[in-house]
Amino acid sequence: MEQFEDWQIEDMVLNTVNGLAVSRLNKFYPTYVSKATSLPLDITFKYLSEMAKKGRIRLSWELRCEECYRTLKTVEDVIPFLNDEIICKYCGEESTFNRENIFPVFYISEAYKKQQQKNVQVKKKVGLRRAITL
Repeated sequence: MEQFEDWQIEDMVLNTVNGLAVSRLNKFYPTYVSKATSLPLDITFKYLSEMAKKGRIRLSWELRCEECYRTLKTVEDVIPFLNDEIICKYCGEESTFNRENIFPVFYISEAYKKQQQKNVQVKKKVGLRRAITL
């Protein structure tokens, strides 16, 4: 992996999330950001977690069936569900929630989406003004 400064990594992750914020998506997985930025997943997760602390995005956890991998629950705090058993409503198999079938998912806050959409509109207006004056 190419060596980046801390601020460069932060910008790469932030720019990717900003792009998602102006899309129709409301949630995304850290693997998407990792692939889009070519950063290792652990580093990507660290920066996404920092964004969550600032309120731009919210970290939740998907609890998935061990057999069919469909999401059975999405929760804010995973600890109370560790080692819980549940019957999958899709395939009927019993699943026990553990590190193997719990996945992080980030939700983009509505306020952040609105702010990013405003930012895009301002950039378009500024770009149009520059083009007219050239």
